[in-house]
Amino acid sequence: MYDSYSHMFVPESFRWYVSHNRLNDAESVIKKLAKVNKSTRIELNELKTMAKDIGKEIIPDRKYSCIDIIRNGSLFLYTSLLVIVW
Repeated sequence: MYDSYSHMFVPESFRWYVSHNRLNDAESVIKKLAKVNKSTRIELNELKTMAKDIGKEIIPDRKYSCIDIIRNGSLFLYTSLLVIVW
């Protein structure tokens, strides 16, 4: 079971490290969590597979602007409703 206080000692989630192609940091976080949870079984094969899959889907960093809100219809509607409510 996940210890509710162990998240205070984790600098970032291992998923964030995997999505930014920092597998060594992700492995160290997983090992630290396993130690806190007193688990001896650590499977890192899925982590490497997940990293490969994410690497295929990564889109280069893009700068967004207010025009992107207007272009997306549902996002524009949601933003407009929030503005009216506030």
